[in-house]
Amino acid sequence: MLAFSQVAVTMLALLRDRTRFPLWMLTRLGRDGGLTVIESIDSPYGIAQGDVFADASAFCHDMLTTGRPRVILDTQEHTTRVPATRLPVRAYAGVPVIRGDGTLYGSLCGMAPHAATEDLLDEVPLIEAVATTLGSMLDVERRALDVQAMATAIEQASGRDPLTGLRNRLAWDEAVASAEASCLRHGHDAVIVAVDLDDLEDVNDAEGHAAGDAYLQRAARAIQTTVRDGDIAARTGGDEFLLLASPCGADQQQHIVERLWDAFAHEGVLASFGVCARSEGRSLRDAVILADARMCAAKRARAGAT
Repeated sequence: MLAFSQVAVTMLALLRDRTRFPLWMLTRLGRDGGLTVIESIDSPYGIAQGDVFADASAFCHDMLTTGRPRVILDTQEHTTRVPATRLPVRAYAGVPVIRGDGTLYGSLCGMAPHAATEDLLDEVPLIEAVATTLGSMLDVERRALDVQAMATAIEQASGRDPLTGLRNRLAWDEAVASAEASCLRHGHDAVIVAVDLDDLEDVNDAEGHAAGDAYLQRAARAIQTTVRDGDIAARTGGDEFLLLASPCGADQQQHIVERLWDAFAHEGVLASFGVCARSEGRSLRDAVILADARMCAAKRARAGAT
């Protein structure tokens, strides 16, 4: 992850120096037509990684749909609509970024608050070369992520909760950071499920802590029978668990919760669930917070109903 970011930023800085455009960015095209900023180097516009341009047609629709480079030396002499930014966009240069399988990933584009000279046209081959290199690196990284996912299944016991065999809090945090980078860069969907056991304290009080430990192990077994290869499950607190399902769209989240309900019922464990999907503009960490809030609301509702 770090190597790609370092190389990308270095290449964007090279383009900045060669073109005298203060903003250069690599973006990923979403299914809704929006562009998510993956890497950027910027002085005046205040554009940063993770920012989303909801309407790609604002400045590079033709370039993305035709697959051809586009250079606008002066937008005041052009009919193309430009994005609403803090400073004016007077000049634009962009090329599509293509994956190794020939599909469109997004764009490599630069902007300037001043008009450009015709010298910019001489830099188009360099811009195209940078886009090709970044597209190739993204393919290599995606394949590496697949290998990493397989390695995750056989990783050493370190980072595991000794009672349940699930990941511990530290391992969960590391997995979420890695998954967020993958989702941001490659457009993967993901869903977070927060789980809290409703009556662990009652089991501990009535039957002792050994019974409570067995209860936690049954909860973990219910989760393990639900997760798919590549999903991440962790015990993050005394009676708290988190599940990261990826790739997984928002339309599948109810199915995940239903499978968890069935698995927990089979194990005889009572629990409350909260679910939230990652989306453009909502990170996995944001989704964890929302899923936890929804879980707490479900827990209060269950308590009020009894």
